[in-house]
Amino acid sequence: MTILEALVAMTVLSLLMTSIYLLLIYGLHSRRQSEVYQTVHHQAEIAMQKLSVELTDSTIPTVSYGATPPHIIFLSLQKTLDQPDRSVYTFAPSGSAQWHKWVCFYLDESEHNLIRSEIDLGGPITLPPTPSPPVLSDFQTSPSARTVARNIVSLEFVPGAGLQTLSLSLTAEAMVNSDKATSITLNSEVRVRN
Repeated sequence: MTILEALVAMTVLSLLMTSIYLLLIYGLHSRRQSEVYQTVHHQAEIAMQKLSVELTDSTIPTVSYGATPPHIIFLSLQKTLDQPDRSVYTFAPSGSAQWHKWVCFYLDESEHNLIRSEIDLGGPITLPPTPSPPVLSDFQTSPSARTVARNIVSLEFVPGAGLQTLSLSLTAEAMVNSDKATSITLNSEVRVRN
């Protein structure tokens, strides 16, 4: 084998190795992007599902929301989470549904977490009259505060198109690399049925 043949063989080998290296790097990068997208999408779906399900069981006159930080507060027919029969609805002798707690979802903007908190009413009540909701800081300091979803960067509530509806919008986002982020925005219109 001559020197020229050896140089040609080394050049072909180095091109082959460089191609394999680039394919491997591209594959790892694509896998990372896919994992981040899956995480972001999953967290956004969890957040929207939890908000929608609980808000559906409320009543529009008890719903209040704000933007700093983004939050929503409403009455719930269910008992507090620490009670074993929490999903059993109760009714007054008159047949009216009984309300048991205030529920709040709020965005922890520093940690990008959607937090759910609740405050017991101290006993079941019927409507009307509608009681005044607790302030947001009461929910933020409540021992019942739990993270529902992570990577949530925005949360917005606006009146819906219908009389008993509320439009929800949330965005989940996570960094793929230090220079690229993956984000997804979900919008939903919830019909409050009570």
